[in-house]
Amino acid sequence: MRVYAQQGVFTILHRRPIRINELKNDDGEQNHLVKLTIPRAAVARFRNELNHLGINKLTVFPQLEHVAERVKEVLR
Repeated sequence: MRVYAQQGVFTILHRRPIRINELKNDDGEQNHLVKLTIPRAAVARFRNELNHLGINKLTVFPQLEHVAERVKEVLR
């Protein structure tokens, strides 16, 4: 369920183990991975905006254990 909820994708790589941040395309570039850092002061605003878009802990982690957490958030 989690992979479905997160719209996850699996890939199969070659036999030589390489960390994801070391992968390069045929041109030798590393443009497949982007790191975004959210400033601590903006975390609450981002959570609120994501929630308005229907993205929250329950939609990303749809296990039963997160249902109660989501109910508490909605009732606040």
